[in-house]
Amino acid sequence: MEDKTMSKLQDILNEMTSILIKQRSKTFNFDVSVSQFTYTGNIKSEKDIEKLKTNHTIVIYGDDIKIFNDLYYDLYKQLNVDKKQVSFDQFQKDTRDLFFFNPTDVDFKKIVDEKYVKAEDFYYIAPIYGIKCKENIIDFSSLAFISANYIGDYVNEITNVSHKDLLLRHFNNTEKKENMLYFLKKYKCYDANYTKEKFESDLDEMINVLRFLCMYKTERSYIDRVKNNSNQIFYSAISETQASSNSSVINMNDIPIMMDKNWFDYKYAKRIMEILCKDNKNDLEQRIIRSLIWAGRSIEEHYLDLSCAEVAFAFESIFKSDKNRLITQSIQDQIAESSALILKNNYDDIIRQIKELKEFYGLRSAIAHGGKQEGDISIYNKNLTIFRDVITKLLENDIYLNCNSLDDLKDVLDKKKYS
Repeated sequence: MEDKTMSKLQDILNEMTSILIKQRSKTFNFDVSVSQFTYTGNIKSEKDIEKLKTNHTIVIYGDDIKIFNDLYYDLYKQLNVDKKQVSFDQFQKDTRDLFFFNPTDVDFKKIVDEKYVKAEDFYYIAPIYGIKCKENIIDFSSLAFISANYIGDYVNEITNVSHKDLLLRHFNNTEKKENMLYFLKKYKCYDANYTKEKFESDLDEMINVLRFLCMYKTERSYIDRVKNNSNQIFYSAISETQASSNSSVINMNDIPIMMDKNWFDYKYAKRIMEILCKDNKNDLEQRIIRSLIWAGRSIEEHYLDLSCAEVAFAFESIFKSDKNRLITQSIQDQIAESSALILKNNYDDIIRQIKELKEFYGLRSAIAHGGKQEGDISIYNKNLTIFRDVITKLLENDIYLNCNSLDDLKDVLDKKKYS
């Protein structure tokens, strides 16, 4: 098996080398894309000095750029570099110099085996605006919330990098301490680029979960990755004989949301944080987190019709299935019935809840298909509260504790329906 792998590696390298050889005879054309990299390492021998004097930069033109990069990525995957928590960018930086010396599969294997030995704990830190942390830190093992006043001390404790003073000045900048906290997520990896995209996703996920947990939808509070100042609408009205202009404030964003440890005293909130800390979430856990993201987006959404639609998407994220085996045939009936079975025990209450949710889902369909363009704050608040109650029941009721997938949840609800 190892011989086959090494043979495949060499085949990839041979193809990449042939592209570079072919490129040497090409003439630069301004209409063609250009990619290049320069030798950055140590000279291996005296013979190499003359070679690098005339060929210290490798240039690739046109369509061959994509072909070469795709082959480079195949090399990255074939060597299982990703499993060592090393990013593709880092792998390219560490191995590009080899192409100046007719590399073999052994050369690449040596770098991977000798260089990528130890992964580190990387602490990704980003501000979240509109919300403040009363305590210095609220810690959940692999993630934490840190107050703006404490972040400098925390960073000072976890790192010994050079130029630490510059780093601390960044975190101690008093201008950044208005209505904000810092979100921290810890990853085990070789270089920071490996989990950069994952952190972007986790940050968005966390912002929407915080919106859901606080359940504030007002024009004077917000939670976001960027700082929101007062938003104003400026407009002019002009006719043949008159002209006027005006402005109106539509969002003050001036009241901070205060977070403390009490937020997480509730069982459902603790379970949410436990799920967020897990590396491998089961199907139902992934559905719950996706639903919280939609609920969080609805809270921050300015237009009420879209807010109502996003609450409906939150219900769908939990209950909608592509399989034929549904509690009822239509998606609308399935979502309404599933939610009602979770929330209610009495038959009449279940029927009443189903009817209310069908009406709401009808509003979602009207909005999605352009038949209705306005929302209603009372309808929105009522159904967001129903959604929150569904999440609470799912996470706190022991009968759902062993549900790992949507099918498991359906089985439990089927038993309740027919009991």
